[in-house]
Amino acid sequence: MSDISHIDRVIRGYVHPGAVLWRTIELETIKDLVGDRRLVEPMLDLGCGEGIVGLALFGQGCRVVGLEYDRESMMAARNLGAYGSVVGGDGRDLPFRPESMGTIVSNCVIEHIREAEDVLESVSQTLRPGGCFLFTVPTREFGDLLFFSTVFRKCGFKGGAELYSRVRNERLNHYHCYAPDEWQRRLASHGLDVIAYRKYMSHKLTMLWDIMSVLVYVLTRAHAWSIVEWLMLNSRRADGVRVRVMNRWIQGVIRRLDKSAGEGGGLAILSIKKGGTNIA
Repeated sequence: MSDISHIDRVIRGYVHPGAVLWRTIELETIKDLVGDRRLVEPMLDLGCGEGIVGLALFGQGCRVVGLEYDRESMMAARNLGAYGSVVGGDGRDLPFRPESMGTIVSNCVIEHIREAEDVLESVSQTLRPGGCFLFTVPTREFGDLLFFSTVFRKCGFKGGAELYSRVRNERLNHYHCYAPDEWQRRLASHGLDVIAYRKYMSHKLTMLWDIMSVLVYVLTRAHAWSIVEWLMLNSRRADGVRVRVMNRWIQGVIRRLDKSAGEGGGLAILSIKKGGTNIA
């Protein structure tokens, strides 16, 4: 994985403060979860998007294949130079030879695909025996940890909390928000054994993310957020200030992280395909 600060790469890659918060904590969790284990090549980033997360994880020109369904995002990943190569394809039917990958990484992708079982089966077929599948998804309690769900619940408006939670998951196209044991069962049915998992984005951080996301949504609807993005993209001074402020803020958040917390809006899972020992 990349030795250059993934925090700096995330901040420079995303203007949205909520995206910076979530992705930074997510990457911190992934690196902690992997620890000293060796991820074996060749590696695939399933649903690589524009390559920002891959660049933060692996560094420039890494020997990782990026796979993306959306053509515009695929071209952006190629232009960013985040991968050794970027190909178009569908996670439900990976365009690679059976048992050709040593590691497959997928960051916040599977929850958006209705046919998640097809993805898991394709991942299992593409991994070598002992190959590693590392992915992140929202937790079952994600919707309950959101700011407005929490406020409604504390005010005794349980129906409002449930409605807000359901609507937010629907708007985010979250089809699969499960507990770790449910993911373990589903993975096992495709020959993948969970060896470690960790929740991230505490209740407080998930509430903060929700506030930021709703605020950006309101500004976007008011046609004001585009002005902010334009300033960041066209003014080096404005973007420089943003980067410095965000870096100081995120570093403070990380220093105060409680990594032993049992709850969280996100879930990182590390699993291996039965039949070998690719990671140590």
